[in-house]
Amino acid sequence: MFLIPFRVVSKGYAPLNSDFRSFYTRRMKRRLDDCASHVVSGVAGRTIVILDRYSTDYNHTQIYTGSKTRVLNISSYNYLGFAQARGGCADAVEECIRRYSVSTCGTRLEGGSSELHATAEALVARFVGMEDSLVSSMGFATNSTFIPALVGKGSLVISDELNHASIRVGVRQSGAQVRMFKHNDMDSFESLLREVISQGQPKTHRPWKKILVIVEGLYSMEGTIVDLPRIVELKQKYKVCTVLSVCITKLTLDYSSTSISMRRTRLVRSALMGAVSQTTLTSRLVRLTF
Repeated sequence: MFLIPFRVVSKGYAPLNSDFRSFYTRRMKRRLDDCASHVVSGVAGRTIVILDRYSTDYNHTQIYTGSKTRVLNISSYNYLGFAQARGGCADAVEECIRRYSVSTCGTRLEGGSSELHATAEALVARFVGMEDSLVSSMGFATNSTFIPALVGKGSLVISDELNHASIRVGVRQSGAQVRMFKHNDMDSFESLLREVISQGQPKTHRPWKKILVIVEGLYSMEGTIVDLPRIVELKQKYKVCTVLSVCITKLTLDYSSTSISMRRTRLVRSALMGAVSQTTLTSRLVRLTF
């Protein structure tokens, strides 16, 4: 059955409902509310408890049965269970508050570092197979604050057109020029590399101070995986710096096979972590993970 949006316009009066409201809000959203607007009970952890209900009028009203159902939680950022009231995370937080208080009362640059930072950095470095790591406050900040430290005015960032918003913010704050290539299209990428290297900076045509290529390991919104071996091959061929932003990739994919070509570059690497965030910095290859 197809629903055709319409509105009745009385002469001299504005319509009571717009086409969008008539079609979406009145005709579609109520039918979707059964799965999109469930009432939850308790802490949203790895699983979540919802109140059972049913409707006899296409979700215009809901009738609650009084029973509850525990379901898998894929609807919030707490899918790893860090906010649960009981368990390993909660117990560790309670112990840390007793021992270290609730804050370091300063940035790490100004005396805010503690042994917890050092322990976390060593753990992350060992987990990702790097020599050392640097902890950042959160995943978004890993990209948005460290990219400006890598490039600035006179530099060029070559970015995949579907890169995450945190990468876009970091590039914008850096003051560097930016060019984009078609998503995961290595032919488009190589063509753009040839162009920017041969033409140099706008107007002056001087060589770029630095060319930084930024791609993601797994594009979660599209479900596509970067062609990492080809990226590394072109990086070595054209002598450019590379950033690999590994957002949820490290927790969902095994990069051991694709990392072989990365390890052959023999670069000194370190890791940056923010909220489950690891970032690998190198002189030629930068790997951002969160």
